[in-house]
Order: sequence, then structure tokens, then C-alpha cells
Amino acid sequence: RNVQAETLRDRRHDGFAHLEMSATLRLRMLESAEIRRAFVERVGHPNVGLHLDTKALVESGEDIDAVLARYGRTLRHFHASDPGLAPPGSTGIDHVRIGRALRRSGYQGFVSIEMRRGFGPSREVIAKSVAYVRGCYFPGEEAHVAHQASPA
Repeated sequence: RNVQAETLRDRRHDGFAHLEMSATLRLRMLESAEIRRAFVERVGHPNVGLHLDTKALVESGEDIDAVLARYGRTLRHFHASDPGLAPPGSTGIDHVRIGRALRRSGYQGFVSIEMRRGFGPSREVIAKSVAYVRGCYFPGEEAHVAHQASPA
């Protein structure tokens, strides 16, 4: 009997658990999108969902277009990230192509930027990264978002 799985099934808990893979750590148990999706299905709790990450997908060698086409509608969270947790787009990952595939997949959730410090002045790097990710994953929405943020 798996006590952790039973705890996740207990509806008194209001948190969410999204499973992210790390190709670098080689966690064989959850190393592909299909294995993670099967795990989520087996747990069978609405607060446990599939989480995909561009860095991990690229490092694992999975066909990103196929993975997103297959799981986009059931995906619960998505990270735009690059190897070394460098700013998105700085290491050659094709975020424009991935953004197109994610939009085609039917995913309706957030795209979070995952990166670490140390790539320049934080405010500048964050601003550039947000603009880059918006352009790749939400083309045409930049003016709308900027308009919402402007004072009334």
C-alpha cells in the first residue's frame, strides 16, 4: 500500500502536486512525459497533474511537438526554461516552435519562466525574459498585456 498516494487521494488536502522531470538527475521512475502522465492517472486525484518543462523535454530527447500534441489538453503547468536555467532563448532552444506547438495543443494554463540568477542585472534579465517568452508563447498579446498594466 502506498501511503503517499493515499494521502494525495484524501480530498481534505487542497494543494496541488505537479510532477516535473529532470533529465539531468536521471530519475528513471519519471523520466518521460508518458511515464509521468501514467503516474498522474494512477494517483487519480484532481490536484495531481502533469507538468512539462522545455529544458527537461529537450534534454530527454523527447519529440516536443508530439508530446505537446498528446498531452496539451491535460497539462496542468508549463515551464519555459533553458539548460543551466539560463534566461529563456539564450541557449538555442527554439521557444518559438515550442510556443506554436503549445498553442496548437489546447493548453490553456500559465507559462512560467524558470531561471536562476547570475546572468546580469536581475530586473533587466527578468524584463527581457518576460518579453521574449510573451513573444514566443503569446504572440500578438504584448500590446494587450501592456495596456492592462498601464494606469487608468
